[in-house]
Amino acid sequence: GMEKESVRGQLFREKFEVDFSPRGIDLEGFPYATWRKISRSVLKEEDRELFLKGEPQGDLILREAIRDYLHAARGVNCDASQIIIGAGNLGQALANYVKFEKNGFLVRNSLPLEQYLYAVVPSELSTSNGMEALRAQAVCARTYANNQIAAHRYKKYHADLEDSTACQVYNNIPEDKQSKKAVDTTKDQVLTSGGKRIQTYYYSTSCGKSPSGKEVWETDREVDYLQSCMQQDDGKNKTLRLSEEKQFREFIAKKTDAAYDKDSKWYRWWIRINAKQLSASIDNALQQCYATDPNKILMQRQDGTYHSAALSSVGTVRGIRVEKRGESGIVTKLVVIGSKSVVLVCSQYNIRKVLAAGQQITAHLTKGTAKLSLLPSAAFYIDTIKEKSETIFELHGGGFGHGTGMSQTGAAVMAQNGKNYRQILSFYFDGCELSAK
Repeated sequence: GMEKESVRGQLFREKFEVDFSPRGIDLEGFPYATWRKISRSVLKEEDRELFLKGEPQGDLILREAIRDYLHAARGVNCDASQIIIGAGNLGQALANYVKFEKNGFLVRNSLPLEQYLYAVVPSELSTSNGMEALRAQAVCARTYANNQIAAHRYKKYHADLEDSTACQVYNNIPEDKQSKKAVDTTKDQVLTSGGKRIQTYYYSTSCGKSPSGKEVWETDREVDYLQSCMQQDDGKNKTLRLSEEKQFREFIAKKTDAAYDKDSKWYRWWIRINAKQLSASIDNALQQCYATDPNKILMQRQDGTYHSAALSSVGTVRGIRVEKRGESGIVTKLVVIGSKSVVLVCSQYNIRKVLAAGQQITAHLTKGTAKLSLLPSAAFYIDTIKEKSETIFELHGGGFGHGTGMSQTGAAVMAQNGKNYRQILSFYFDGCELSAK
């Protein structure tokens, strides 16, 4: 687990050039003579600034280098004044190890799993929400983290987890009393089915109906505990097939008053995509998706059938159309018609990525707007509009995230309505039980 240093930890130490952990100095092998020599040559009377306290936030040049790296590697926009470099034990926010590499540096932080969760819960769900929603989030995060640790996904970095949405967001918002209470009062609890930990997927906001795990991840068979469901009280007993275009359009056009997520700004949204701008950047997005999974980006042959093949260029985008919807309404197959190629894009994630095409798109929400590099969800329909000589694709949709598992907005509303965390988890993960990890 995350608390064990063991042989792996010792090997890890040897590979890293700088060790910031407490008691990290090797007193047996410390080069005292070299230290004295350097001290004599560096600490001269004329260099008095070395004896001053220095900048309280750390050396400016180093902070600027960290700022540039964060922008290039993570897309984080920040100023050097927002970065604090500390020494000693600053708790979980201070990394134990830093490894310098060609493209920047790798930072690793080693801490107990439960302590890690203290800073995951508030980063994933605001602690202004009810305690029962926070407890549900803690159980989901703990189960997910244990699965990631067991999968060794980050083995090459000598780590168990990473701190972004690619895994779980960690320490984006610091821990507080509420997050600690949510973690402590559910200590060691994970969700299981048939004695095995489940995949506790969660996301921001539903459009009123959640897709099944099979629709979202395109698995060969259904995932028993991730079924498509109306997001409301007694939702499991209500059936509404949204795979037909007409029914889906009607569903998005009206707000379902009973939906848990109906008051979220992400519940309904619309986006305008200019065909000319899409044409300029779609090739790169398609190539990235193809590189990740060649079976999800298919080229059309002359006889109209599709096959997996590397794309050179779509050309000018002349049209996009929904080829297939899941029962929940999410688009699972999308056709892009170009002047040079016709491409079938499969999977909700690829569709969201390809239509944003690496651009900052503006989503118009029920309250305000948001800039995104990925469509909010795959629950949308498309209207093609001609404006003078321009072609505009107008997308109308709902929800934010992949859509399967627990809706964080929905969980917060359920807690507000008096449901406890066990009831919340039971609604989102059908037939599962709480177990000690």
